[in-house]
Amino acid sequence: ALTIHGDFVLDENMAWSSQADLFFKSPGDKIIDPKGMVMGSYNIYLDDSVGTWTLTSELAINSGYFHVVKGSFNTAGNTMQVRRFYSDNSNERSIYLNDSIIELKQFWFMANTTNLTFDAGTSIINWNASNTYRFEANDVSFHALHVSTSTGSTAIKGDLQFQEIEKSGDGILKVENSIEIIDALRVTAGTLELDDSNTINELNLTSGIVLVLGSEKTQTIDALTGDFN
Repeated sequence: ALTIHGDFVLDENMAWSSQADLFFKSPGDKIIDPKGMVMGSYNIYLDDSVGTWTLTSELAINSGYFHVVKGSFNTAGNTMQVRRFYSDNSNERSIYLNDSIIELKQFWFMANTTNLTFDAGTSIINWNASNTYRFEANDVSFHALHVSTSTGSTAIKGDLQFQEIEKSGDGILKVENSIEIIDALRVTAGTLELDDSNTINELNLTSGIVLVLGSEKTQTIDALTGDFN
């Protein structure tokens, strides 16, 4: 493991081959500037109650896990590529996604939002999901979640609000708890299961998709639109 007590700045001409976990433990304002270099680190931890980390370039840890344990993290509009995103604890912490694009390969774990300040901004989370993957949070609002479910069954879990969700791919997307969609929930392929009661401004469906509604649950939908040929 490598513990970092300051700014983290990589040179764009260097090669990064380390598989070590990175622990950021710095009070005050610090930057993370990986220059978009693909990093092999298995885990990155932000872990200082009075630390503030700002991402100043693209972060690419396609095979790595990103943890906000304590402190404040701001993407500043930069792109993130992560396998898993964690902030599932009761420590005081804050996350600001601004207008970033986040490429998520597997899981989003944020079920425990006690003492969390979360601002999704106008960010887009592109979730490349497949069998058994899960997007989990509670009592927070996301902007856009674009889900590509190629095979199997994946799940959104927790009482959540989204500006929009787009679902593509032949697999199953299960919404296990109650969500609110401010703009639209769009389904272009595969199966959508709504297990609980939900409030959806617009449900946009494409011909050929499968829609499964939970027994004795209420779906409040202001507009049903789409291609029903």
